[in-house]
Amino acid sequence: MKSILSLITFCFMSILGFSQEISDDYLGEYKGELQIFSKGNTNTVEMEFKLKPTDTPSVYDYILIYHSQNGTDIREYVLKQKDSTGNYLLDENNGIVLSTKYINNSLHSFFKVQNSLLKSSIRFGKNYAEFEIVMANTSQVDTTATADKSFEVFAYPIATYQFARLEKLK
Repeated sequence: MKSILSLITFCFMSILGFSQEISDDYLGEYKGELQIFSKGNTNTVEMEFKLKPTDTPSVYDYILIYHSQNGTDIREYVLKQKDSTGNYLLDENNGIVLSTKYINNSLHSFFKVQNSLLKSSIRFGKNYAEFEIVMANTSQVDTTATADKSFEVFAYPIATYQFARLEKLK
């Protein structure tokens, strides 16, 4: 137990040490194909991502656009820098605001919606961004424990995985 807590503390401190601000190199428009893996099926939709500066310093327009057979779904969010250690707020403009962390050229959010845990990330590279969402249902849990039952682990099987490599347009 002590070694697990030490590892968690080390990982947390490492994350704080590598935090940084979003590079202007990552601002722009990206486009690609989103693959959605769920229940043994794979679906694809065209996707766009726009990260643009606003008139307010450290505030960005964060726009996701999905093009499917059902039409176009545009999600216009605002990404606001919360502090200088890589903490941001992703405001969905509907009352929902997600804590977001910028680490190692990536934006990360981890949150729960109803019975679903979601991990969302966007990793920036030179002229591309990789978008990823992992979802698990909290009502489906695998529980294990140490032999002496002093430490339990709850694992949630992945229900849906989404991935897109988006190429930078501008």
